[in-house]
Amino acid sequence: MSMEILTIVITGLLPIVGYFLKTVIEDVKELRQHLSEFKEEVPKVYTPKTEFERDFNRIMERFDRLDKKLDSVIGNRRAGD
Repeated sequence: MSMEILTIVITGLLPIVGYFLKTVIEDVKELRQHLSEFKEEVPKVYTPKTEFERDFNRIMERFDRLDKKLDSVIGNRRAGD
């Protein structure tokens, strides 16, 4: 008798477990698709750190040159007074 109850319980649980596993597998596939799309979109929006640092350094070099030019213009103006 207990074997029959065990068989009934297992038979009742298998579809529930199967449905749960199917749902989890489908969700994992969907998450992988979203992750793939995310990986494609991120480089279009965000700048890599090395590229940012390179561009920032170029801007700072230009500010340094501009600063030197301003210093020389101000120095020449004071020397002419």
